[in-house]
Amino acid sequence: MKPFLNTYLKKRASFRNIMPHFGHPLYDAALVIPAMSENNFIDRTLLSLKTAMNLCSKKILMLVIVNNPPQESCRNYNEIFEDNQLLLEKLSDRKFDDETFRLFYIDASTPGNEIPADHGVGGARKTGCDSVLKYLDWSGNPLIFFLDADTIVPDNYFSAAFDFFSENKDIAGAYFKYHHQKGESDAAEFAIRLYEEYLRHFVESLNYTGTPYAYQAVGSTIVCRAENYVKAGGVRPKQAGEDFYFLQALCKTSMVHLPIREISSCTIFPSSRRSFRVPFGTGAKMNDLIPAVAGSDCFNQPFFYNPEIFKILKQIIDLTNNKTLFSEPEKSVDLLPPPAQDFLEKYKFLNAWNRILDNTPDDPNRLVHAFHTWFDAFKILKFVHFCEAPPYSYKKTSQPYYP
Repeated sequence: MKPFLNTYLKKRASFRNIMPHFGHPLYDAALVIPAMSENNFIDRTLLSLKTAMNLCSKKILMLVIVNNPPQESCRNYNEIFEDNQLLLEKLSDRKFDDETFRLFYIDASTPGNEIPADHGVGGARKTGCDSVLKYLDWSGNPLIFFLDADTIVPDNYFSAAFDFFSENKDIAGAYFKYHHQKGESDAAEFAIRLYEEYLRHFVESLNYTGTPYAYQAVGSTIVCRAENYVKAGGVRPKQAGEDFYFLQALCKTSMVHLPIREISSCTIFPSSRRSFRVPFGTGAKMNDLIPAVAGSDCFNQPFFYNPEIFKILKQIIDLTNNKTLFSEPEKSVDLLPPPAQDFLEKYKFLNAWNRILDNTPDDPNRLVHAFHTWFDAFKILKFVHFCEAPPYSYKKTSQPYYP
């Protein structure tokens, strides 16, 4: 067993028993689907996976983790629990299996098996991913696929990912192109396309700045090398945003400029439905947007980030192209515009950076990587919100203007 894997399994992994019990065949990849109250939606997802599996020569472990928190902390517990039990019954009766498709599962639903209340979908996803690690063929370069129970995949879902990682040897992870399924009403359709535009506008604006954190953080689109999954510390057990924090950590495992890239040869289809199960994300955003756009042919509310913010952000990122950052950091910061200077002062950048310089080998690539490790995706998001607040107050726009 590789040392980094052994350390992770001993100190950070979250295991559950995989059912039904089987021997120890080794897999080229694993796909993990968290499912909470998904009995009425998962059939279409599994059908699409079966087709994709039949067109892929790799051996893939397919795992569903049926989950819910304990009753005392779960809204609509009875409804969710009953739905989960129906799915567990199907899984235990092998209703989805055939000669070429074998589905495994974890029961994290029945009393005593639940996911902790504060772990949410992140805890479910982590448990599933951690539990498959010992079944992967580590003599190769195994992959881990993240998927949601209501996301439809195309025929080339698996083959496109294996081809991508074979061609991009140094990439830590990737995300599939996506197009959300059609909304259940005119308002829902309008809302989901608006939200997609918002997500893409944000990533394209980040890409303009030169940060390595320019990627889509949509959980159901993610696939990564299992080795980088472990080195990143696995999925964070959070009620929401686990994809954002995991990708941030995954990005830091590689010194390649863009370690997380899009698999453009394959488009998957996440659900556009509302959800009250998570505090933010697509489902929660639909709860807000659908009423806001209902009955309107035009949405004129401020929704997109101001492009001026990214122009300033680019100036911060561009510090890494100037050797002065490594020899005279104070001088470099003094040349930045006021919002950038004030933000870096607030978060004590110079104190942190001088410590980094003292403890990092004098190698440009390592120093640039150290800078981006400090100025990560979360700090970038904080910077965006900092610029939106007084005294700078860069207001959102109703149209997606690009820097």
